[in-house]
Amino acid sequence: MIYSSAVFYTERNLRDENSFDVTISKPYNRSMITIDEAMTMLDEIYDGLPLDFHKDLDGGVILSPDEKKHPASDKSRPLYILGEYHSQPRGLGRFIIIYYGSFNKMFGSYSPEQFREKLRKTLLHEYTHHLESLAGERGLELEDARKLWKYKQQKRKPGQNA
Repeated sequence: MIYSSAVFYTERNLRDENSFDVTISKPYNRSMITIDEAMTMLDEIYDGLPLDFHKDLDGGVILSPDEKKHPASDKSRPLYILGEYHSQPRGLGRFIIIYYGSFNKMFGSYSPEQFREKLRKTLLHEYTHHLESLAGERGLELEDARKLWKYKQQKRKPGQNA
């Protein structure tokens, strides 16, 4: 069984910035963070984490250049995947993917400090999935599923059945 979880953002500001279905519709005056700068930030964040966090994370943390939308994404409210945790016992093992393209799409106009904070929050979210997986827990996975369900409900038109 392949286990995967993700952090999502939409392009419209729905509610509070602590929920995954948030976004920031800022004008794109791009002084964008390059993928190399993002990698440096990610390395620094990674190096600052307790060693126990990395236990059994066979594949480590991967920074993908890709932009990734969730399969349930709506064209009028795109749902971007910022990061994913994967656990493949008979495959590649356990690893985290961070999608630079999604970060650039959502936070490309952010200051380096703001961009780094979004990276940090996303990486910690994915590490929470990793640590819960090691402990046989699924709390954050269930919370993500609840938020995805809520996104799907919000994208339905009034009077439309489930």
